[in-house]
Amino acid sequence: NSLLVLAGWAAITLSLNDHGIAADVMVVKSETEYTAALRDELEAEATISADETDRAVQELKERGRSRVVLQSALPGFATMTASYAIIKRS
Repeated sequence: NSLLVLAGWAAITLSLNDHGIAADVMVVKSETEYTAALRDELEAEATISADETDRAVQELKERGRSRVVLQSALPGFATMTASYAIIKRS
């Protein structure tokens, strides 16, 4: 679960950094579904769409905070849907 949270956090943080925004990103709520035992090397995936990034950037500029729901995966093993709170740094 921690690796999936980290993948989501990294996807959001890197996307915001690309827009010149420094923010604190934290997971608020998550749900993980495991589909198989983990027996291989772990490689987590998470992406945030351009539209979702644009929406978050706009909210951060206007209100200083935003929330993003993102899906992370360990392909073939687990998926996690999580809500992340984002607070723009001063």
